[in-house]
Amino acid sequence: MYFVYILRSDKDGKLYTGYSTNVEQRIAEHNQGHVLSTMHRKPLQLVFFECYANKNDAVRREAYLKTSAGKKAIKFMLRTTLTEDSSCECESFRYSMTKLGVDIVILDGSNHLLLIKRSDDGSWSMPGGWVERHETPDNAIRRELKEETGLSIERMTLEDVTVRRSGSVHITYFSRHVSGNIHNSSESTDVRYVPFAEISPWHADHQARAQRVLEAHLDD
Repeated sequence: MYFVYILRSDKDGKLYTGYSTNVEQRIAEHNQGHVLSTMHRKPLQLVFFECYANKNDAVRREAYLKTSAGKKAIKFMLRTTLTEDSSCECESFRYSMTKLGVDIVILDGSNHLLLIKRSDDGSWSMPGGWVERHETPDNAIRRELKEETGLSIERMTLEDVTVRRSGSVHITYFSRHVSGNIHNSSESTDVRYVPFAEISPWHADHQARAQRVLEAHLDD
């Protein structure tokens, strides 16, 4: 993931816009005085961030937000935040304000989709779950797949990023390369490969996200 972030200095109230692949580490570097442009403006607090699946998109967004038009857009977008005390430590930002979920589309040789029939509501969903503290999304999806299905990922690609109305961010991966033996977990009543057209009912927005990934790969 690639992040564009905005910090506000507690010292002078001014904003700083940056780009990083690790927001927590970068904020720490700012507040430790390791970034020349902000070393005399400590402490700095996170007031806004966006995440992108593509590096070039994130770099272009950062460049725009540093222009005069971009700065005006920031002030309008954060007009309430910038008039309030918005001190926000990184841990609470990542694990309270924003939830990050990961799921994966896995196809077999017949282009059937690996799905889990959930024990809570009986719907079908892609394997996946929430990213835990100090865990990368890549590691999280490997852990969730192993726990929920017994399978291990050999190769995968990041295919889709969705932001739900609730504000949670959901990453969808894709793979045809897994190993191991399928088994159920305490969260499911069934785990198996299913033809896409036969799946019903779907859980939440899983159908739309899985379909976007499938359209990209089945047209190859």
